[in-house]
Amino acid sequence: MLSRFSFGRLAILASFAFFALWSSEAKAISVSYYSVVTFTGAGSNGAVLGNSGNLTAVTSTGSLGAVANDQLTYAGNTIRATGIINNNVPLSGIGSPTGVSFGTFFANSGDVDTGFDGASIRIDIFQTATNPLPPGGSVGTGQFIGSIDATLFSSPAFDTIQLTFTGATKIIIPNDGSPVGFPPHVIYSVDAGQTIAINTDGSFSIRGSVAAAPLPGVATAGLSMFGGLGGLTGLVAIRRRWLGVA
Repeated sequence: MLSRFSFGRLAILASFAFFALWSSEAKAISVSYYSVVTFTGAGSNGAVLGNSGNLTAVTSTGSLGAVANDQLTYAGNTIRATGIINNNVPLSGIGSPTGVSFGTFFANSGDVDTGFDGASIRIDIFQTATNPLPPGGSVGTGQFIGSIDATLFSSPAFDTIQLTFTGATKIIIPNDGSPVGFPPHVIYSVDAGQTIAINTDGSFSIRGSVAAAPLPGVATAGLSMFGGLGGLTGLVAIRRRWLGVA
């Protein structure tokens, strides 16, 4: 029969074990991703959608090369888009976002024109690595995560472009549409309602963040094991029975 002291130690060690499992396995330490940014529509003000011929854009395979529909032109002004080449992001605690960029726009001479109003963009996000590794040891090379869409609105008087997102601004993986074996859970987010001033070098970033999210399966398992004992109340009840206390 366990002594009072032994049982107390057992209860404490069991609770620490459950929550250590939860905290150590339920979050990503780092992830690597890249993004592809393209224009999906030119709007209705006369802008022309086309290819810049830029050979340093980020392609869907994560390499550098020409990308279709990476440029808008209107009245001699152009806006060119490119994604982010493979980016490794150390993550903080669960739910704590780490600021990242999902792409860059380049404008000639820093000009912004209302001809670009209503043009649409798409940000495709690909994950290439996660630490710790998921079961099977790999997430694949350039595994597609999802897309985020936005519309451009310009303000020539202030040399700014506003990105108005037309759908969800977060992608959480794994989800129902993601491949099997995709843990740890990661949240990719694009900052909503960005208004970005054209810099003197004519470029600006699409801002966002990446954060670790808990693994519901592991968390639930830990809590179920703990809850199966009735929590602390259950442990106390078991202790009373072992000690012959009514």
